[in-house]
Amino acid sequence: MPTYKNHQQLMDAITGDLILVLEGVGESLVAMVKESVEENVYFPPPVRRPVRYERLGENGGFLGSWTRSDIEFSLDKGNPSLKILSDPNLMRLDAENYIHGRPGEGGQTTGLFGEEVDRRENMDKFIAEGIEWDFYPPQYEDEESGEKYMEDGDGWWQQPRDYWTPFMALVEMQFQEIGRREITNLGLKLKGV
Repeated sequence: MPTYKNHQQLMDAITGDLILVLEGVGESLVAMVKESVEENVYFPPPVRRPVRYERLGENGGFLGSWTRSDIEFSLDKGNPSLKILSDPNLMRLDAENYIHGRPGEGGQTTGLFGEEVDRRENMDKFIAEGIEWDFYPPQYEDEESGEKYMEDGDGWWQQPRDYWTPFMALVEMQFQEIGRREITNLGLKLKGV
């Protein structure tokens, strides 16, 4: 058992352990939100694969953009801060191929009304709420039959694909268990558990 010579050494040890616990909790939450994105955005039934653009998944796609913030915490200030977020900088932009954006008018990328659009900053909102899609007509391939088709008007891809609500429901059910697991992974014991 470690021995602490003064109050500051004890506080440093506690802070270090709490940060490690929060890092582990954060990584678990990122894995959970990615699972929800896969189920509710990438593969909701019926599974349709876009033809106009390539889904990049973990390699520059919306799925791979999920991460956790750095942990801000000190015992004297209290209330640790940890955010789970979609980082737009982790998504690849290829507007010409409709990956997280769209090309300008007539394929131009410059000039009035010809500016390409970068959607990475708001992809999480656009997907969850089903808004701001303006490339027509959408073209998809049915995952089971392989049949390619065009959708007119408001296609399924313009409907909300809520990945956040199922994620939060899972967090509410499992948060205490995740915290306990991360604490015991450090070799710490919880009283009354």
